[in-house]
Amino acid sequence: MREFLDSWRDQGNPWENQWMPTALECTRKFAALVCAPEASIGLTSSVSAALGSVLSGLDLSTRRKVVTSALDFPTLPDILLAYAQSAGVQVEVLPEECGDVPLEAYARAIDTRTALVCISTASYATGTRLPVADVVQLAHARGALCLVDAYQTLGAMHLDVGILQADFVVSGALKYLLGVSGLGFIYVAPGIAETLEPRDIGWMAAADPFGTNFQAFEYAAGGARFQGGTFNIPGCYAARAALSLLLDIGSAQIEARVLDLTRRFADGLVELGVQPRGPRQDGKRGPMVAVPVSGDAHALQERLRRDERIITAARGQALRFAFHGYNDSTDVEACLEVVRRNLSPADHREHFVQHSRG
Repeated sequence: MREFLDSWRDQGNPWENQWMPTALECTRKFAALVCAPEASIGLTSSVSAALGSVLSGLDLSTRRKVVTSALDFPTLPDILLAYAQSAGVQVEVLPEECGDVPLEAYARAIDTRTALVCISTASYATGTRLPVADVVQLAHARGALCLVDAYQTLGAMHLDVGILQADFVVSGALKYLLGVSGLGFIYVAPGIAETLEPRDIGWMAAADPFGTNFQAFEYAAGGARFQGGTFNIPGCYAARAALSLLLDIGSAQIEARVLDLTRRFADGLVELGVQPRGPRQDGKRGPMVAVPVSGDAHALQERLRRDERIITAARGQALRFAFHGYNDSTDVEACLEVVRRNLSPADHREHFVQHSRG
């Protein structure tokens, strides 16, 4: 970030010699992280912007159905519902079933009317890892495209887009990618990008952003054609450093540590009489464990931050405890001790019964 401030102060707007090269280096490093061709990556301001760009390029005149779920971050259902209200798109939001959305629910929903299936790698609310690979295959078998929102795991867990075979993968830089807000990434599978002409874009989607052509718009190749307006250049400087760190360590090594820590934490919660919101078993557990609470979850979040120096994130009636590669077993024990001192097992059991009935 200091490097950006120096460039801004000393050179004003060094687009050609510093800022654009930094942005392009971000896309190269992100491509390396997800095992993608460099040209398949574009920069966006957020997952919301990426999804809007994708939707604006789809032909929804014949296949009008889009599938998402109640465990996806509101970005996905909110934008899709806005399309349903204004463009006649049919949106099916799959319900949560005991903190998960099973593959069978997607199998029932995806049909020959489906244009796009949106699915998160893990739920922002419960931490549950959703059946992404199987859903991608199911969508393709029924003629639909599939967009994967990897924001809730990417950086803490390994992702290979060549193996996954999703048409689109989107993420922001803020969470496990260790960057700042206002910067996102989109991967578009080779062979898909050039078939689409998105309209919800900006000048960075042009083949020559710094050129002038008032006769016709020429799209950039690959993922860049889904880009918006002026890049978040400070965010690019931060993301470049963060991605370098993650690549130096290795996503497989980070994932192994993170899953070991969340297993220890989830098992420790059960020993305390606390039932996590999402599943505990391997293959379904991700980098975040949601602890149900009674009362005001946001007030409890602030009290733990202030008094215990433990940073959590309140969502609904739960506190989210998230682990990364820089954590170790002492952090797990510290979090369990905070739960033991501050959260009543009786309250947890009462809330869990009410949640299960709901």
